[in-house]
Amino acid sequence: MLEKGWLGGGNTGRNTTIVRSNYHLDPNAHFYELSLKLWEKLAQELNFNVMYSARGVLNLVHSPADMDAAMRRGNAMRLNGIDAKFLTRDEIARWIPNLDCSPDARFPIHGGLLQPRGGTVRHDAVAWGYARAADALRRRHHPAMRGDGHPDRERRDRRRRDHAGIHRDAEARARRRRALGPRRRDGRH
Repeated sequence: MLEKGWLGGGNTGRNTTIVRSNYHLDPNAHFYELSLKLWEKLAQELNFNVMYSARGVLNLVHSPADMDAAMRRGNAMRLNGIDAKFLTRDEIARWIPNLDCSPDARFPIHGGLLQPRGGTVRHDAVAWGYARAADALRRRHHPAMRGDGHPDRERRDRRRRDHAGIHRDAEARARRRRALGPRRRDGRH
């Protein structure tokens, strides 16, 4: 396993923790539904706790236009065989009692679209789970390696060039200023 930086230090560590399949367009919906099903089984397959928690994903609706869009998305999800449920403001208030669902709230809640199987996962835990599974298969982890198998000398060399270039640029600016002579009070030469 080649890793340009440290394990989980790339995009894996920056990903969002929400896993869901509440998409409107058919190709996206099917793709993300398959992905959600894979997330549900990943901890068992890796024999590692990826901290997957299917507590549901609730998208709140704050305007009549948002309500139409959420209803359209929920109907599209159900047509694709994906679980979706539209909740009223009262149902949300019962489900999340500490959420201000009053009409006087700063952003009044009109309702929400719930995907009960959606949830969260720790992406860095997933990276560690894959690393552990690779280790069990006697695969080695090579940090600081580029994809072509060579150590990442390029990054070190680029840093040296950048620092030298900054120094050279500063020297060139100083020579130009000296050649132009002293500045006037208004900043011009």
